[in-house]
Amino acid sequence: MNRMLFTVAVGALACLGAVRGVQAQVVISLEGACPGTLHVRWEGASPNQRAALMFSQNLGQYRLPAGVCEGTVIGLGTQGLHVVRFFVTGPDGEGELSGRATPHACGGYLQMIEYPSLPCLLSNVVQIPE
Repeated sequence: MNRMLFTVAVGALACLGAVRGVQAQVVISLEGACPGTLHVRWEGASPNQRAALMFSQNLGQYRLPAGVCEGTVIGLGTQGLHVVRFFVTGPDGEGELSGRATPHACGGYLQMIEYPSLPCLLSNVVQIPE
C-alpha cells in the first residue's frame, strides 16, 4: 500500500471511530509524596463532564452496582473503595486536582471515571507511592 493510500485509510478509520462514538482513553498521572500533597493530572477526557476520582487499596475488576455507571467494570478492587472527589473535567478535558494524602492512602490506587455517559469512560489506574 502506498503512503498516500495508507494515510487516507487511517483517516477513514479515525472518522469511523468518531461516528461510532469511540472515545479516547483518559490518562491520569500522579506527582507528589505520600504521606503529603499529591497532584493528579488528567487529559483525554470529554470537555466539561462530571467525573470522580476513586481510591482503593487493591487492584481488581469491580463491577459498579446500580446507579449512574451501573455495570461499568473498573480496575480497582473493593478494599477501601470510595470516591475521593467529584469534579468537572474542564473545557479542554484536562486538568489537575491537589490534595493531602494520609499514610493510609500510601500504596493504594486511583482511577478516574467520567459519567453519566454509558459506558462510563475510565482512566488508567495509578499507584500512590509509598
